Amino acid sequence: MKSISLKTKIISGVITGGMILSSVSAFAATTKQTNTDTSKASQQVQRDTKKQENFDANLKKLVADKTITQAQADKIKAAKVAREAAHKAEREKTKSMTDAQRKTYMESNKDKHVNILKSLVDNGTITQAQSDKIGPGEGKHNGGKGPMEGLKIK
Repeated sequence: MKSISLKTKIISGVITGGMILSSVSAFAATTKQTNTDTSKASQQVQRDTKKQENFDANLKKLVADKTITQAQADKIKAAKVAREAAHKAEREKTKSMTDAQRKTYMESNKDKHVNILKSLVDNGTITQAQSDKIGPGEGKHNGGKGPMEGLKIK
């Protein structure tokens, strides 16, 4: 009778220990993933803040150099905010699509993706000469970094 009781206790202990170790491992994995996600989000906020500071500083320089007026700078900033909101909405819309659907959607909407400086010239906010002085940023589509991130002054 004592040996059955001892065997039962050992088996119960092993099962309980396994369950505890399993729970701790799952918790540790979840915590590590959460920390990684939090770290990435924090880094993204820092990058976004830095980009916005650079953008604002470049706009101020353009106004100080009398390349554009303050009213034009305000309109450029508003256009950038609107473009970023549109991009965010588009990302959300395409998030649930398959790769093939996303590619088809992007191809069919390619003509809607106009350089923001070109649209500002077309609607009369700035002149072509001002646009030429501002420049398109770095590389194709402003370096692929988002609307007017570069705002590189030539």
